[in-house]
Amino acid sequence: MIQRRRTAYVPALTGLRGIAASAVLVFHAWQFAGGPHWTVPGIGYPLHAIVGTGWLGVDLFFVLSGFLLAQPFLAANAGEGRWPALPAYVLRRARRVMPALWLQIALLFVLGLLWAGARRFDVATALGHGLFLAPWISDLPIINPVYWSLPVEWWFYFALPLVCWVLGRARWWLALALVLMCVVSFRLLCYGWLLDERTGMFSYPAIIGLGARWDQFTLGILAALAHRHVDPAGWLRRLAFWGGLAALLVFVPWLFPRGDIYVQVDYPYLLVHHTWIGLLLAAVVFGAAGTASLGTRLLGARVPRWIGTISYSLYLWHYPVLEFTRGLGLYNSLGTTGATLLAIAASVLLAWASWWVAERPFQRG
Repeated sequence: MIQRRRTAYVPALTGLRGIAASAVLVFHAWQFAGGPHWTVPGIGYPLHAIVGTGWLGVDLFFVLSGFLLAQPFLAANAGEGRWPALPAYVLRRARRVMPALWLQIALLFVLGLLWAGARRFDVATALGHGLFLAPWISDLPIINPVYWSLPVEWWFYFALPLVCWVLGRARWWLALALVLMCVVSFRLLCYGWLLDERTGMFSYPAIIGLGARWDQFTLGILAALAHRHVDPAGWLRRLAFWGGLAALLVFVPWLFPRGDIYVQVDYPYLLVHHTWIGLLLAAVVFGAAGTASLGTRLLGARVPRWIGTISYSLYLWHYPVLEFTRGLGLYNSLGTTGATLLAIAASVLLAWASWWVAERPFQRG
């Protein structure tokens, strides 16, 4: 029997976070470049489908959050320490996500005043996004399109201790069944409202938000629970990692033409999309948390780990940089390839600076 244990730092998971941020960056860069298509010669596999479904990186972020943040609560459930102090837990989360976000909001606010091509917004809009209140404020102006995922992550932080508490007192399959029943019901309500062209709590922004994403976070938590009981160097880890990755590679060519499943109201697939994707990503995360495999060594290498370290700032900064590149007309003067490479390099540089100034000091403190 494998001994239960706390989870130490796993370099491969930091690298996996870097892969998630890079996927979203490349996806948006691909969109700004006009969505070119490439295929593998001979077999015709659509490489552009991998790039064009890079938004799955956000789903990976959600699964990783469930996996990583659940660890101390699951350890407490197993009698390996006290239940984490909730005020300190919330403060750590705030110090993790707010400084870099508020730094960017302040800089974009100033840029909007100085440059006519930048998005302009008022203080109320800044507060709405900076305090993660966008889901409850109708017609809130957009500052940065990637901000949509931040309230999903933030408000999950408050629910995670409750989910872990339930897991400590109920069978895991019962908790998962309850979550799936809730999210599928929520998606059905959203589908009905979309068909009726109505707006409100079951509108399009709602169906990509937390109400329809509980299963992805929960699957991450269950992967963390399995991680505590399964041999980190066993064959099951390698099977989960490579099997989940292979399934995703087989799946994305079919998923890519569907585009945004909720804009198309792709029924009944929309009822299972997040769950299916979350399950595959949870398998990859569970496998990557193991040891002594090629996958964990690749993800734990220096470059993926470094990108993972700055991944949050990279996620925040890449879209404004792409917009700025287009606004300056660099796609015309430098060509699509040159402008894209320049935007990617600038995004990484700004992300590193943001991490150094706004993330690192608060993480150390």
